[in-house]
Amino acid sequence: MVDLSDIPAHVNLLRFDSKNERIYDNANKTNRSAIKLCGGELFILLDDKEILIFDNLICSLSKNIFDHFKLVYRSSDDLKTKMGLILQSKTHDEKVCIFRSGIANNEELAYISSGNDAGISLASVNTEKNIAILQSCIGSVNSLNTRLFIDNGLIKLLNSSLNKTLDADWVFDQFDFISSKVDKNCQSQLYFVIPDNLESHSKAKSIIASYRTRIMTLLNRGVQMILPLHKSNVVDENIKEHARECAIILADHKNLVAGLPCLKIPAKKGKCAIDLRLSDVDVEAIFSLNVYQKAHFFGLSDVSGRHMPLRMMLARIYGVKATLDASRTAAVFSNNSCGKKIVSELDRAFKTRKAYAVITDQQVKKSDFYNQFDYLDDKYDPKLSGIVTQRFYDLIDHDITEFWLIWNNIMSADLHVDHSDLEEWEAQELAWQLIGCTASMELVIFKGLKSHYLEVFKPYCESEIKGLSNFEKRHKALEQIFHKERADFQYDMLVP
Repeated sequence: MVDLSDIPAHVNLLRFDSKNERIYDNANKTNRSAIKLCGGELFILLDDKEILIFDNLICSLSKNIFDHFKLVYRSSDDLKTKMGLILQSKTHDEKVCIFRSGIANNEELAYISSGNDAGISLASVNTEKNIAILQSCIGSVNSLNTRLFIDNGLIKLLNSSLNKTLDADWVFDQFDFISSKVDKNCQSQLYFVIPDNLESHSKAKSIIASYRTRIMTLLNRGVQMILPLHKSNVVDENIKEHARECAIILADHKNLVAGLPCLKIPAKKGKCAIDLRLSDVDVEAIFSLNVYQKAHFFGLSDVSGRHMPLRMMLARIYGVKATLDASRTAAVFSNNSCGKKIVSELDRAFKTRKAYAVITDQQVKKSDFYNQFDYLDDKYDPKLSGIVTQRFYDLIDHDITEFWLIWNNIMSADLHVDHSDLEEWEAQELAWQLIGCTASMELVIFKGLKSHYLEVFKPYCESEIKGLSNFEKRHKALEQIFHKERADFQYDMLVP
């Protein structure tokens, strides 16, 4: 908020000067002093007549307006109402879920192993093709409570050379199968894109009406159903009216998500470009309905430049919870990209004999040393004794809480221990009793710890491993670039 007394006197003159020559002249005099007022987040409310003046006011500041103005909001509507929305928005949750979408091979499962929410297209991953990838994604929802975005595959079909149409029956069969494999308490982590028709709003509505029963069943389970809302080239079709009518068909369900396109489909051989993108005005028109509590932005990510802050601002002002998705793999491994650089660094690490620092868990499990190392080696070998178990036993005296966390992680459910009601000395005494009760128990502990402490084997496996495969290098690069904290992650679950 800027007090009027802080605005340079000649700025006010711009409001009443509609001649372009004077606008440019005054803008050059004004913009430097005006920008000093912008210390942080800035909302600017203008009517239609003032937009041209504002554009010229900031035109010479920078090629990228967002270097100076974090957020710009234009409005020709009632300014008092919009001011209220902006002030109220300061209390809204700004957390945004970003799906790393386009997963279609094992290396891209690194998005999940690095702690991200994942996205797939049914055109590439389904119950008939790449089912192992699908199973891995479903497993991450159940075990890690990650979210999973599933596109219906229409855009993939449009981008391909195949002249196929989307089979909505097949798509809903896929949705039903995936939903049936996800735990009941995790259904809300699923985001399904409802089949669409790009020709007109009326044809898109007919699909929704035809499959209303199946859509409502999924909505009532808790699944987030994303309804694509794209612009139409048909005369007299209005996006705001279309969005409202679709919501009415689906009973304004709380799990209905407005799907807003943000990417243009480029021209291909024999195919014209398809531009389904909605303008900021269209997006605001949909949000102003106060029907959609959630919105998903197709093809928008954290590297989308000026478009992301504008869309996120609108979502926040109207109290809409936003999710985004975009495929990043191709960009990450393009020429001179960060992915390429990491792959080169991994190669150099092996050549300089620092292999153990980059050896993967999967390589350890395939090594002869790991597979031949057994309980007796850990117990009696003079050079290797205790490399697996000793650090675990030391936790009893130094960190009993960590001891029981690992214990419950490596043991079957019937051997889990709840030590929360025990005094520290009681928990320690119980630990000593359990680990030494029988030789068979020691063997069970060793087997669990052997899989848990894979890093202790890496220096011993170095001589066996000549280098990382292309898959392993790309997988590790994606993990490093997109790493997020997820301490409970287990990579084994993701690679069948």
